[in-house]
Amino acid sequence: FYPFSGISQTKTIFCNENGYYSIYQSDRYGFNNPDKEWDKKNIEYLLIGDSMVHGGCVNRPNDISSVLRNISKKNILNLGQGDTGPLLMYARFREYLKPNVSNVLWFYYEGNDYNDFNRELEVEILNKYLHDLEFTQNLKSKQNVINKIAKKQILEEEKIIKVRNETAEKENSFLFRIFKSIKIYNVRNLLHTILNPEPQHHFKHKEILKLSRDLAKKNNYNFFFVYLPSSTRYL
Repeated sequence: FYPFSGISQTKTIFCNENGYYSIYQSDRYGFNNPDKEWDKKNIEYLLIGDSMVHGGCVNRPNDISSVLRNISKKNILNLGQGDTGPLLMYARFREYLKPNVSNVLWFYYEGNDYNDFNRELEVEILNKYLHDLEFTQNLKSKQNVINKIAKKQILEEEKIIKVRNETAEKENSFLFRIFKSIKIYNVRNLLHTILNPEPQHHFKHKEILKLSRDLAKKNNYNFFFVYLPSSTRYL
C-alpha cells in the first residue's frame, strides 16, 4: 500500500521559503484544492506535478491552480504533491482520474524530478503501474487509511528532524565550513548532475509520458506537457 496524498479535510502547514509558512485546507483526498472542486461536473484543467503544482510555500490565491482558476474562471483540479517524480505523477493520474476533464497539464521540473524518478523506480508497487495497465490501489476509497499512515509518518519525521538538527549544529561549525569550501561540495554536486543524467532511465520516462498521454486520449482529454527549467541552468 502506497499513499499518494496527504491528510484529508485538514488545515495543513506546508513550507517556508518566503518568511512565512504556507497553510491550506486540504480537500477530501488530501490535495490542495477547495473541496467543492471535486463536485463540479466539468473540469477544465487537471494539474499534475510536484511541489511547484502542489503550491509550495505560497498561499491561495498565489499557487498555480488558484491563479489559473482566477484567470480562466473555470474549474481547476490540482493533483500536485511535493517530492514527486514522473512515475508517482502517472500513478496518481491513474488513481484519481475523473470524468469530464477537458485538459491535463503535466508539469515536469528539471531541478529534481529526475532524481525523484530514479528513487521511484526502486519501489515495487509503483512499478506495477508501469507493467499492468489494470493495476490500482483504489486509493479514493481508502482515505481513512491514508490519514492514519500520514499521521504516523509525521511523528516519525519529527524524530528524524530532531536528529538532523542536532547533526546540523555540528556541521555548521567553523572547521566544517572551511572543509566544505575546500572540497567545493556544491560545485561537485552540480557537475555530477550535469555529467551523470542517468541515461538508462530516459526510455522509461518517455514510456511514462506516452502512457499518460494515451490515458488522456482514451478519456478524451487534451494532454499538455509543461517544462519548468531550474534556476541553476541560468545561474
